[in-house]
Amino acid sequence: MPTADCRLKIHGLPIGDCRLTDWGLSSVAVPWVQAKVMLYFLYVNIVFHEAVNGPIVVPPAVGPQPIDAVFADKIENDPIIAAAVEKIKKLTEILGTT
Repeated sequence: MPTADCRLKIHGLPIGDCRLTDWGLSSVAVPWVQAKVMLYFLYVNIVFHEAVNGPIVVPPAVGPQPIDAVFADKIENDPIIAAAVEKIKKLTEILGTT
C-alpha cells in the first residue's frame, strides 16, 4: 500500500473588494483510503442533490480538458495508463463534465 497521502489543496476565489481577506492556500493530507471513501459520500450527495434540484450544469470552461489530450503520447504504449484513461472517461460521462 502506498505510504504517500492524498493532499487536497484549497484556494479561495476573491469576489468583489476583498482586500481584507487572506486568500492564501490551505491544504490537508488524508490517507488514500479515506480520500476514496470521501469521494463516495460526495458523489452520493451530488446524486441526491440532482435528484431533488435537477442536474448541475458544468460550463465547458470550468470542466476538465479531455483526458485523451493529457496522455495522448502514452496511451498506446502503456496499458496501465490506457486502462486509467478509460475509467476517467466513464467518470466524466457520469458527472457530465465533458
